[in-house]
Amino acid sequence: LAPVGLALPRDGETRLDALARWQREPRVVAVVSSDASEPTLTAASLLRAEVAHGRVPTPLLTASAAARHVSRVTPWLFRVAPRGDAMARAMVAHARDVLGARTIAVAYAADVFGREALDATLGLARRGAASIVATVAFDEAMHDLPLAAAQLVVAAPDAVLVFSGDATLSAQLVRELRAAGGRGAVVGAPAIGGLAAWGDEFAGVSYLSEADAQDTATDFARRLVRRLPPTPGAAAPFVNSYAARAYDAARLVAEATASAGRDRAALRTRIARGLD
Repeated sequence: LAPVGLALPRDGETRLDALARWQREPRVVAVVSSDASEPTLTAASLLRAEVAHGRVPTPLLTASAAARHVSRVTPWLFRVAPRGDAMARAMVAHARDVLGARTIAVAYAADVFGREALDATLGLARRGAASIVATVAFDEAMHDLPLAAAQLVVAAPDAVLVFSGDATLSAQLVRELRAAGGRGAVVGAPAIGGLAAWGDEFAGVSYLSEADAQDTATDFARRLVRRLPPTPGAAAPFVNSYAARAYDAARLVAEATASAGRDRAALRTRIARGLD
């Protein structure tokens, strides 16, 4: 493949501002983003505005957004990540079949990913796959984490499922949970595996890997899945699957430009065919 040039946001520029600027730069043919579901949906509004004004937007490939809703917002946005409902199925199965949990509580970030993951988990409970004793929301402001932890301790589940794309936020919730007296098992989404320091405070915490979710959209990530350990714990290395998906998305763009050139509309069609 011919090399593809790389454009980065300017110093002090937000990703949203960069995406808006790149709509006007013909040399930028596509954008690969590491934003979570909520900011990705905000970015999608820029692409829809371009279409509404009769312009051709830059295709956006998100390597992190897991919410199912992201894929339905605009045909110019491609989600290259396991869906939240796939994560929910894997985490419930791990808590039930591996940890032997009979009851679970769901702690979820109050964003589109967290709410969709909660809905999927509630659906699993209705079908008899889980017995849920509590659902607790928390937000990025972190002010309600002690309250969330206290509610989880009172519910006394065998395992807590933590749905959040923010590793720092997830880790802080675990710390608050331990400080409140909770000693049960915790199963986190993939983000929590990115923590640099695994120590005694994270004893009993496991996190999802790509191998668990089994819903990965691109070729490189599918090959990666076969090499990943299922549900690494404190002793297992964290596999940076986000970086792997970003690499895969960039490679897909490079392959698409080899046949479609810089025509964004043709490029979008070629990317969609590559993901199919």
